[in-house]
Amino acid sequence: MGVVFATVVFLLLAFVWAALPFWPGLREIRRQRDTGALPVQRNSQVDVRHFARGFQGVLDEQYGEMIAQCRTVGKPLSGVLPGDGGTFLIVPHGEAGLELDATEREFCERVVISASDLILPDDFVHVAEVQAAGDVRGGVGSVYRAILADGSLQLAEGSASLRWLHAGTDLSAEPGCLLHGRVSADGAVRLSAGCRFERLHAPRLDFGTADDAAFDAEMPVDDPKATAIEAESVP
Repeated sequence: MGVVFATVVFLLLAFVWAALPFWPGLREIRRQRDTGALPVQRNSQVDVRHFARGFQGVLDEQYGEMIAQCRTVGKPLSGVLPGDGGTFLIVPHGEAGLELDATEREFCERVVISASDLILPDDFVHVAEVQAAGDVRGGVGSVYRAILADGSLQLAEGSASLRWLHAGTDLSAEPGCLLHGRVSADGAVRLSAGCRFERLHAPRLDFGTADDAAFDAEMPVDDPKATAIEAESVP
């Protein structure tokens, strides 16, 4: 009798344990309280400028006073934000190029902000955001997490972006650039031959150069050179 009772108890416990994962579903089938649509926020999906606008909000809230101070004093300002402890560097201008030590040029983790234009160095790996109140000109063979330029944004040859790019006017990328994530501009986006991208948004999109386009138009349709130019201009 003891063996039979123990077996029954074991089987009962095993059944209850196996049925536990299905209990919420069975209860919902009976009560049907969760029948409405899930509240999904789609701005991050449908708005290509979503991340750029979010970063601009962070700048206005956390860096606004320091950017104004840097512009007034005319000297770089660096430090650590309270709370999350993020490091930053604010420069009044970057016409002569951003001055960083060798270690930071290889791997920079500070948010870099310019109160005017900004020129970034070559072979620059930047894992935080970059923002400039004017134009941004990137260096050759550099990697960026994200860039927000109130003016134009120029990526040099062989550069790459990891998350997003946005320019207040025009955005251009020289040959061999690899653009992950979102790329947007309020003016035109111009990609040279050999550039690769995931998502573009601008009032005007140009691929290749005007000379390539003219040369392509003059070529016969079955000419292999024309086919090669078209393949290089459009990823």
